[in-house]
Amino acid sequence: MEKKNKSSNIIQVGILVVLIVIAFLLGALLDKKTSNYVPTDSQEVSSDTQDEVVPSETNEEIAIRLGMSKEEFNNCVSSADIEKKVNDQANSGVKSGVSGTPGNFLLDTQTGKAVELGGAVPLATLKSEFEKLKSGSGTSISIDPVTSEDFVKGNVNARYVLMEWSDFDCPYCKTFQDTANAFIKENEDVRWVYRQFPLDFHPTAMSKSIAALCAGKIGGNAMFWAFAEELMAQGE
Repeated sequence: MEKKNKSSNIIQVGILVVLIVIAFLLGALLDKKTSNYVPTDSQEVSSDTQDEVVPSETNEEIAIRLGMSKEEFNNCVSSADIEKKVNDQANSGVKSGVSGTPGNFLLDTQTGKAVELGGAVPLATLKSEFEKLKSGSGTSISIDPVTSEDFVKGNVNARYVLMEWSDFDCPYCKTFQDTANAFIKENEDVRWVYRQFPLDFHPTAMSKSIAALCAGKIGGNAMFWAFAEELMAQGE
């Protein structure tokens, strides 16, 4: 009887040792998996492991990068005269029937006839409407004539004008930029004129319009377009 109890105790001790070894191995495996943990796309990643979001450049930073004087630029954007010019251009658009952006027209400067394009039309539509205008169609629309105050892209002496009233925060306006660039590249008898029409519900549109006009005032026509392209590229 005593020999049987002794044998039973040995078996129990053996089982206990095996359980301890198994527990140790499981613990080691768990530690290894934890140290190699990589979150999946569906799992939340703590903020300190996410890529840092790089904010868009400020108007001032763009101006300096393009070669403008910081002091001259800041003096300009704080001028009431520039804000008035933005408002004057927007009011000019309202007079022509613009209510949203982009507000686009094709104008024949010789006949005074114009075609309202109705927003960010595709290139094919722009081409077909241009052919209609050249063939004599169009109506009389009250559009303020192009002056030395305007910023022009393309052939400055071209008979036809692509007149755009636009907002730098308008996504449709950004889409139309590629269309307009392609159109004037294909048609040397068209010049593209860009006028300001910042919408009230775009909180930074007015400040961007002011900054763009200042870029043009400081650096001329080429600087205006360079600055405008930088603004349009933001958020793409």
